[in-house]
Order: sequence, then C-alpha cells, then structure tokens
Amino acid sequence: ALRAVARAPREDPRPRAYAAHALGRLGDSRALPLLITLLREKESMLVTAAQQALLALTAQDFGTSVRRWTSWADKNVNRHRLEWLMESLTHSDEAIRTLAVDELQRHTRQYLGYHPALPKRDREVAQAKYRQWWKAEGRIEFAEEPEEPDAADVSVEESES
Repeated sequence: ALRAVARAPREDPRPRAYAAHALGRLGDSRALPLLITLLREKESMLVTAAQQALLALTAQDFGTSVRRWTSWADKNVNRHRLEWLMESLTHSDEAIRTLAVDELQRHTRQYLGYHPALPKRDREVAQAKYRQWWKAEGRIEFAEEPEEPDAADVSVEESES
C-alpha cells in the first residue's frame, strides 16, 4: 500500500513523500526502483524524501543522481538488503557506517566486534566476520519466500521507456 501511495501522482506531494520515507525506514528493498524513479519528480519535498529513503534502505548515498543510483541498483538488486548493509561497513562516511551497523545488528542480532569509528583495517576484519556469518548462517536464516511481483513495480530502465 505504501508503494502505491508513493507511486500515485497527486496534487499534494506530502502523502507520497511520507510514503517514500516510510518505505526507507521499513527497509522495503522491493521499493528500490520506485524510490530511484521518485528522484526525477519536480517537487523538492518528494525528491528529498526519496533520497533519504534510499540512504536508509541501502546505507549508500549518491545524492539525487538517478544515474549513480541506477548503476548501484543494477549491481545490487539481486542481493539481500543485509548484504547491502554489510557492504557499507567500510563506507568512507562514518555516519553511513553507523546507520549500516545499527540496522545490521538490529535485524541479525549479530555483534561481531564492529564499531564505525574503528580503523579501516579493523572495520574490514569485522566486515569479513559478517560476510562469513552470512555465508554460514545468515543466508539461510534470512531466506525470503519468493513474492509475486507487484505489477506496478517496474525496474528503473522500464520506467524510463
């Protein structure tokens, strides 16, 4: 329902912006293409909400660049969101690393010696521990049942046609 609200053009952009924000906070990885598409909107409120939702969802920040977000999505759309968060544990921005580890620990209940302020080498070691956990246990524990695709959820490329 939130995707439908975010997608539907309306006179007042606030409901769409609130829906986009909620999609990011809820970690709805299926909303990735929609959120990227919202970066093209004319309403700055909606563009800002989409960019912040993408940041919350992915623990990456490409600003409002549709091209950069699309490139990232093309490489990562088939990976689990937890893998996105693990990737961000070595992000150059400490605030993004903090977002990533907080979300990762909240969902997985795995505390593997990571802190966002650690030196880079120590962050890489902890990231490797998360990746090892993912391969050994996490992938099975967080396996998702295949969902029927929402007919209105189209890829970014399809929405450009």
